[in-house]
Amino acid sequence: MRRALRAAFEHQQGFTVCGEAENGFDAINKANRLAPDLIILDLRMPEMDGLEAARQLKALMPEVPLLMLTCYYSTAAEREALASGVTAVFSKPDGMQNLIWQARAVLSSKSS
Repeated sequence: MRRALRAAFEHQQGFTVCGEAENGFDAINKANRLAPDLIILDLRMPEMDGLEAARQLKALMPEVPLLMLTCYYSTAAEREALASGVTAVFSKPDGMQNLIWQARAVLSSKSS
């Protein structure tokens, strides 16, 4: 999934992928080091899930938008993700175009 995400964003004008992480701990460490403009998390990650990573990232970098991907979308999971500081939640089966569109919208509104 990480490779597919990376490829999808690298082929879009206006995006530069600065890193990718294997788990929640890695995501936090790399985000601290790389200072991204946007972070995309998976709900289910080894060692630290996306919700806990989102809470910690939001505390460290409150201005950075967080987008969450999940295979198993539910309203309850979305509510929990939003409460954790996530900007928007996406279902993997919905495809990358919706995620890319939302990423553009979030970054555009952030720079306005």
